[in-house]
Amino acid sequence: MAVGATAPPVRHPVGVEAKKRDGGETPFLVAARASHLACAERLVHKHKADPRAVNVRGEAVLHVAAQHGALIEVIDRLVDMECDIAAKKEDGATPLLVA
Repeated sequence: MAVGATAPPVRHPVGVEAKKRDGGETPFLVAARASHLACAERLVHKHKADPRAVNVRGEAVLHVAAQHGALIEVIDRLVDMECDIAAKKEDGATPLLVA
């Protein structure tokens, strides 16, 4: 490559089910972790994000939300979006045990 030339952009998967490299979280998992309900609902209802998605550690949406101190109202709305309340992480923990 010549001096001053730039490398072509690196292509990453783009889309509602694309996963971050460092934790394997989808945009829906990120929105739920941050308690951004409007964003989470839009991803599920408009863009058909999978409400049962898991990250590389096997944590489902409710695990992630509970670990980050989501209020009961947030958890209720995520359950309404059909998130798996019985999901088990790699160590067998359910969202209730994580909370």
